[in-house]
Amino acid sequence: MICSKCGFDNKEEAKICASCNEPLNNEEKNESTVLDRILALSGFTFCVVFLLSFLLLLFLFLFR
Repeated sequence: MICSKCGFDNKEEAKICASCNEPLNNEEKNESTVLDRILALSGFTFCVVFLLSFLLLLFLFLFR
């Protein structure tokens, strides 16, 4: 189970985080945290692709 405070990957049966001693919540909260991380990564990936596309178009426009 991943700690929502520090991100440490604890054993599934753990009640308290082995890294920061924060009480661990049920799996429902853990799943939403994982989903939030995936969505954040997807947003980051979109931004990188958008930025690279913009730079490519700018480069093509300036040096044609």
